[in-house]
Amino acid sequence: MAAYFVEVGILLAVAPWTSLWDRNYFAVAWPQIRHWMSLDLIRVGVTAAGLLTILAGLSEVYSMFTSRHSRPPERGSIV
Repeated sequence: MAAYFVEVGILLAVAPWTSLWDRNYFAVAWPQIRHWMSLDLIRVGVTAAGLLTILAGLSEVYSMFTSRHSRPPERGSIV
C-alpha cells in the first residue's frame, strides 16, 4: 500500500505541470473545466495533494520498518 501512495503522489505532484494536464479528456470534453484546470492555484493544490500523499506513503514505510524491529518475538517462534 505504501508503494501505491508514493506512486500516486508522484503522479499528482508532476502531472499538473506537464502537457498532459492541458490535453486530457476532461479538458477537451468540457471547455468550462479547461478554464479551472489552467489556473495555477488548482495546479498548486493538486501538487500539494501529491506531496502529502508521498509523505503518507513514506511514513507508512517508516512505521513498517520501525515496528518490525521493536516488537518482541511471538511466543513459540524461533528468533
